[in-house]
Amino acid sequence: AHDERLFDRRFNGFGVDGPFSIADIDQPRYGNGGKGEVKPFTLNDSELDSIFAEAALRPTDKLTIVAGIRYDQLVQNTTNWRRGNKYLVSFDDNELTVRLGASLETSEDINVYASFAQAFVPQFGLRSDSKPVPAETSDGFELGAKGSAFDNLITFQAGVFHTLRNNVALQDLNNTPSGPAFVVTAGEVKVQGLEFSSDIYPTDGLSITFNLGYTNVEVTEAGDDEIVEPVFPELTGSLYVNYEIQSGALEGLSLGGGLRHMGERKGSKVTWDSQSITDLNFGYQITDEIEVSFDILNVTDELYVENTFQNTVNKLTGSAVLGAPRTAVLTLNWKM
Repeated sequence: AHDERLFDRRFNGFGVDGPFSIADIDQPRYGNGGKGEVKPFTLNDSELDSIFAEAALRPTDKLTIVAGIRYDQLVQNTTNWRRGNKYLVSFDDNELTVRLGASLETSEDINVYASFAQAFVPQFGLRSDSKPVPAETSDGFELGAKGSAFDNLITFQAGVFHTLRNNVALQDLNNTPSGPAFVVTAGEVKVQGLEFSSDIYPTDGLSITFNLGYTNVEVTEAGDDEIVEPVFPELTGSLYVNYEIQSGALEGLSLGGGLRHMGERKGSKVTWDSQSITDLNFGYQITDEIEVSFDILNVTDELYVENTFQNTVNKLTGSAVLGAPRTAVLTLNWKM
């Protein structure tokens, strides 16, 4: 496989407002429009060549084994313009990674699985010392089970995972609102947790969907840079109930609702509160080809932060995105 990417950032003169109080986060700030000639800022040119192979074996009817190997060669050139000066930073690296997995059918209704996977992921960013941002590497383990019970009245999937990620690009602690978005590199980040999901069908037409996740993110080796712990919710979950009328004049009408929850997220300067958002859904199958649905999202019109991009494991900038207010959506699906 061959992947070639060119990322060109250019700016003209602009003003930056702020900083602002978190209490005013919902107020739009447009700032001053850009002025003058657009000038180059950062040019990133990268090429990634990969060779990979995978094989699946079935020693018995109940056991499946998967093994894969991959070789990546990365060449990355980053040019930065600062105060009229041009700086070129080059980086090249290669990595051999493997993937191993196994699945065992322990009964007619339950499978258990285990996997080990390595990864080599190119990263893009600008360091304040103009050094290249190396590719991220990782080793991850996962163990779990999936299946059903009580004649498929309940289906489930559960798993635990543990991943060690190296050279993870994070936001530079010394960034300012009016300055470049520099990144730093954490030596090692440990990500571990568990996930559980289940669908329950107590009676005809009634379904209950439940999801729960726990994730712990910890910088275990800071490396040579000053690192701030990533912002990430430890607890996430959702619960949705849906019922479809099975007979009578309203046969085919579905009514549903549920709750989605995100736990508290602690940052170096701001702690984002936990949030629970309620949604409602109504649907009707008019014909075999036509279906209409009506959704009310965030029924109680909660003011909440949906995403925090401050020092997260995969995000390089510092900002936050408000969740949508109470929203009504009417959808018509017509299969031709």
